[in-house]
Formats: sequence, structure tokens, C-alpha cells
Amino acid sequence: MIHSNPYEKLVFHQNICEIRRLIVRFTKEFLRSHFRLASQMNDAARSAKQNVREGYRKDSAGEFGRYLKISAGSLDELEGDVDDCFEDNLILKKRSHCTQKSFRKNKISNG
Repeated sequence: MIHSNPYEKLVFHQNICEIRRLIVRFTKEFLRSHFRLASQMNDAARSAKQNVREGYRKDSAGEFGRYLKISAGSLDELEGDVDDCFEDNLILKKRSHCTQKSFRKNKISNG
């Protein structure tokens, strides 16, 4: 994979991209029956990714760090949504574990 921007080399960003792809794929299954939830989950995944990008373009490391925290907050919200989806039988246990594993990887890489 070619990284055109330095932030794309961050494990945190790479994991967010993986999570976003998983969420898009999972929410397609219940998009019609739970449109609002699917939309919110996709928005949170997109926001997590885009905040890294936007923060990188700011003038200081402090600002970038602030945007990374915002991104992490979006991921926390998304993680709760995945838990709810599993509890409500909208996603299978296998998919829930796959997504949770991605969230854990990001928490480890984020410190």
C-alpha cells in the first residue's frame, strides 16, 4: 500500500480504515430495517477516519492530538453500537468479535 500522506502510516489510522470497511459491510445487512442506526454507525466510522486527516492538516502537534482524541471518541461510540447490534441480533457473534478485535488493536496502538 502506498501512503501519500504521513498520517496514513499511523497504525491508528490504518486500523480506523479497517474498522470503517467492516462497518460499511456489516450495516448493509440491516440498512433497510434499521436505517438510522446504520447511518449513525457509518457516520461515526467516517468521522473517526476524517478527523485524523483533518487534524494532520492543522498547524501544531497539539491540534493534531486533539483531533486524534475526537477520532477515538467516535470509535468508542461505534464500539458501543457494535455491542448493541450484537445484543439485538443484527450482527452475528463472529462479526462482532472480528470488529471488537479491530477496536482492541486500535486501543493498543493508541496507548
